[in-house]
Amino acid sequence: MKELKFKRGDLVVATSGFNHILKKPSEFLYEFGYYNSYNGAVVYKKGCCNMQDSFAFDLDCLRLATDDDVENIYHH
Repeated sequence: MKELKFKRGDLVVATSGFNHILKKPSEFLYEFGYYNSYNGAVVYKKGCCNMQDSFAFDLDCLRLATDDDVENIYHH
């Protein structure tokens, strides 16, 4: 299992699918929620903690957001 040191509330970049126009994976900003038992993580839309506002990603699809990410990536 990939070892990550996310804390609740950390801003993370999640990679999902592929953007054929930009020729790279699509990236979105989320707030980290919690790890699940299937080698993954649940993340929330910024400022949300409701299940209907959550998304699940494999840990390999998440990384901590940088300042550049916050300026350049659309907030999902």
